[in-house]
Amino acid sequence: MRRPTVMLLAGALTCLLAGALLAQPGTINVPPDRAIFIVRVPADAVVTIGDQPTKQTGTERMFTTQPLAPGSSYAYDFVVTWKDKGEGKTTKRTVKFQTGQAKV
Repeated sequence: MRRPTVMLLAGALTCLLAGALLAQPGTINVPPDRAIFIVRVPADAVVTIGDQPTKQTGTERMFTTQPLAPGSSYAYDFVVTWKDKGEGKTTKRTVKFQTGQAKV
């Protein structure tokens, strides 16, 4: 009877530790000639950057730019389309950035 309790406690502790580690804000290492975007969307959403639909899935997606001129300013249009209670939803954001930045 003790063994299931110990296993359950060990599993719960592992889940708590993993959750705490994953929840910690971390530093994203961004190359000086690129930018990184982290997009949080519904799992079934379609994310389009410019006019290019992306292939990633899930609720958090990371995108890295191609090499860009360091020190320059840029802007990308992100369009997200998803279904909410059977109804199609769309939102658009223009994200301004410079090389070396990470944007959420």
